[in-house]
Amino acid sequence: MTLRITLRSMGTGQTLMQLEGRFRAGDLAVLESCLTEIGSAALALDLAELRWLDPPAVERLSALVRDGAQIVATSPFVDRLLMGRELRSTAERDLPRPSVDPRST
Repeated sequence: MTLRITLRSMGTGQTLMQLEGRFRAGDLAVLESCLTEIGSAALALDLAELRWLDPPAVERLSALVRDGAQIVATSPFVDRLLMGRELRSTAERDLPRPSVDPRST
């Protein structure tokens, strides 16, 4: 199954975006089109029916969550991918930067 995106207005100013199937980098343009259609409405994500994600798809979903999207349903598979991405992002950001003494060059 390819990616299927369903949008539902929740009537509370929030839009539910349900993603089903396989989410690949090639589907990012469709996702962006849906996000444009939603506009400034609060976004809730139902990811329970996603069966496969490639790294660019994981990164985009992680970015949506960092930007305030709420995950309302997920699977252990998707949750682990997103959690792993968040952990890597945090770990990379928190790594100490090597200090260079300008006198030593």
